[in-house]
Amino acid sequence: MSDLVNRAGPLVVGDAAQDFQPRSDLTYRSYARVQASSADLSRSLLIGALFQQCTFSNVRFDNCDIEGARFTDCTFVGCTFIDADLRSCSFARCEFKACSFEQALLLDITVQGGCFSQTSFDRASIHDSAFEQSVLRECSFKHASALQNTFDRTGFEDMRIADCTFLYALMLECRFDRIQLNAEAVGTIFGISKSDLMSITLIYLGDAQCNPAEDIVAALKSSYVDRKWYFLSAMLEVNYGPEHRLLALSHAMGALCAVAASGIGVKRDEFRFLARVTEVLARQNVLPIGFLVHAAEETGRLLDESNLAPNVSATITELHNRLYLLLQQSVDLYSEAIGRLLPTGDETAEASVTVVYRERPAIGTAEVVRLAGQLMSTEAPNATLVSARLGSWIEVVQTTAAGVMALYAVIAATNGILTQIIRTRALANALAQPIPKRTVQALVRTAVLRNNEPMQSRLARSALATLSDMTKRSTGSGAVHQLVAGGLDKLECISVELDKSAKDRA
Repeated sequence: MSDLVNRAGPLVVGDAAQDFQPRSDLTYRSYARVQASSADLSRSLLIGALFQQCTFSNVRFDNCDIEGARFTDCTFVGCTFIDADLRSCSFARCEFKACSFEQALLLDITVQGGCFSQTSFDRASIHDSAFEQSVLRECSFKHASALQNTFDRTGFEDMRIADCTFLYALMLECRFDRIQLNAEAVGTIFGISKSDLMSITLIYLGDAQCNPAEDIVAALKSSYVDRKWYFLSAMLEVNYGPEHRLLALSHAMGALCAVAASGIGVKRDEFRFLARVTEVLARQNVLPIGFLVHAAEETGRLLDESNLAPNVSATITELHNRLYLLLQQSVDLYSEAIGRLLPTGDETAEASVTVVYRERPAIGTAEVVRLAGQLMSTEAPNATLVSARLGSWIEVVQTTAAGVMALYAVIAATNGILTQIIRTRALANALAQPIPKRTVQALVRTAVLRNNEPMQSRLARSALATLSDMTKRSTGSGAVHQLVAGGLDKLECISVELDKSAKDRA
């Protein structure tokens, strides 16, 4: 324990027998293996305190300031945190049973491996917090406000999340058993699978609704559009389809930009939510670089407007900066991937590309390379199918390094792991609008300058120029439409083998 105290800096070992009194100052105290029963810590200061392997039974933490406190391997039974301030607290492997957080402030808290059962969060404010690998069972959220929270691999059991404001949540790989949720909130939640959504009872104006016989997402989208909730309608598409994600994200961005340009009804939470969703997609490697280019340019244009209200300008600036950072990271990753695929500076080098699809595509890889090449400003590469075989569906294509770059660029620009493309003509129309190249050109310059190897610099320049072509050139020929519809949605992985002479030069 002494080592922990020394590393923690100002922590002082506390004496629970003396310290656990109302209106006590336990700031930066540490406690280990405390057994506290029916204690009253009301209106105490627990700022930065550390509790390890403690058990609290019927302890009152009402009106306490617990900001920045850390709890590890602790158990709480029948405890109350009414009107408590728990900003920036962390709970690791803690269990709460029959506790109350009524009217408490839970801002920027972190819960890892926690379990909350029969616990009340009525009228609590739970914002910008993260719950990871936790369980919430038979908890109450009446009149609570829960905004911009993240739930990762967390289970929800026997709960009604309907008499509260539960919006702009990331719910990633979560489990749902006997859950009720406001129908209006579905569009502000990202990560719930369609099968889980079907298992959730939706509540509208306080009444449980029967799931429609038709597609529930389509029914929700129709309802949202009727109410002019265009951003939420687009976010339904981002989460569930059937629109391609690139098109759905562009619709969401367009809805926000239209509202911002009008200056009426601008909601900072919606801008923040879109930024958080794109960051999740980036971590999953399924965020289209084409969207990032488009979004960075659109927000940049808005910021050039001189008539924006200060709060609107600040909101757009936050989104613009987060998107631009993602774009820079994505371009760097793209350059690194090209470097791994093609350890050569010769764009004419012969290469054998093996592509694995989940099932046989309508358009073969050789045709994908040729169609992708049509979007390039330089001479289009050629490609020839060498062999194809069952596995999932595997094709081997002979092409050049330029052909590999064209293939990989179109995958990166439109999202390499595509799902359920139905309105592909609309996708082609959306991409037909030329995207200004200023952002990509700036990133090309910085990416090349960051690289000291001349060969890699040439390759980075060519690869990024190819990517720029994919995101800004017109698709009036329908090439992107064909690419998406024909096979990119089925692609799983690619590998590249250079011919011997190119290997020797590399």
